[in-house]
Amino acid sequence: MPIRRIAYFPSKSKVMSEFYNKSVFKNTSPSSAIKQVLLPRLQILMASYNSAKYIEEQLLSILVQQGVSFKIIISDDCSTDNTLEVIAKVRQNYPDAIELYTASVNLGILGNFNKLMHYARADYIMFADADDVWLSHKITHTLSKMKELEKQHGSSLPLLVYTDLAVVDRQLQTIDPSFWHYSHLKPRKHTTFNRQMRQNVITGCTMLINRSLLELSKPLPAGIIMHDWWIGLVALAFGKITFLEQSTLLYRQHGKNGVGAHQYSLSGYFKYLRNPPYKTNNTFTQIAVFFEKFHNKLSKEQSESINAYLKIAKSNICYRLYLITKYGFYKHGWLRNIKSIISP
Repeated sequence: MPIRRIAYFPSKSKVMSEFYNKSVFKNTSPSSAIKQVLLPRLQILMASYNSAKYIEEQLLSILVQQGVSFKIIISDDCSTDNTLEVIAKVRQNYPDAIELYTASVNLGILGNFNKLMHYARADYIMFADADDVWLSHKITHTLSKMKELEKQHGSSLPLLVYTDLAVVDRQLQTIDPSFWHYSHLKPRKHTTFNRQMRQNVITGCTMLINRSLLELSKPLPAGIIMHDWWIGLVALAFGKITFLEQSTLLYRQHGKNGVGAHQYSLSGYFKYLRNPPYKTNNTFTQIAVFFEKFHNKLSKEQSESINAYLKIAKSNICYRLYLITKYGFYKHGWLRNIKSIISP
């Protein structure tokens, strides 16, 4: 697939220039400007680890966002490069926009996000990776979708909105303008708790959740695969979920991503199987943990589905096919489904 420059995002220098020259900050001190604009109704949780190469560009792409007051909370997981110096450089100009925590021991991705979720206290929560770049409409468009969800179901119900994202290389050259297309994911078909048990299509760096979902999802328990998969399970079990069918960020692929994007093709899928980001059996552990935590809140149908899902791991191929078909434990794409029938 040819690589091309994505057309709808400005250059790095333009991002920085636009940020430092925003009219809203003119004729004011940095701290007073932040107090006027960035009251923390929304908090953005960013996990960093050895992110010096990209984190300034990511921070600035967030800080130029308009339409809602927000604050960025960063938790650095014992970086050994100059990540903290880069963060300090940005904070010198806008100290009230960024809240920084540093770990004394390495927590890993899950532990770092668990820590961030503990500090979160706003009405709405977004998640950010330190190596991506947000598009200028990300917050306003995603929040608008959340407002639609609140009108339908109320703000007290756990709610989640997620979006597509553009897959790009290190230099932000476009690999595919749609992660969903690149990875063969179909959000319109991914609306049930049973499908979320089997496969996650919710990318954490695109998520917007409300306070109700945050409180229900934390703390992140041991034994889960990733924070976004877990939060998606909680949302589909006890709340409502929707998606925005547009890319809201540039998902940078640089060879050291925590999970990253994997192209859905015959050759790409076999390459993925040789080096998967998680072990398939971990999905059964994750669901067992989910049942242990929430068994008192689950409906009879949900409990039945969980028990059926856990049987897949030890079933023969015929009974496994029966369970997958009966309960809709489908993945996206025939390659994934054939593999899940042959080997759970």
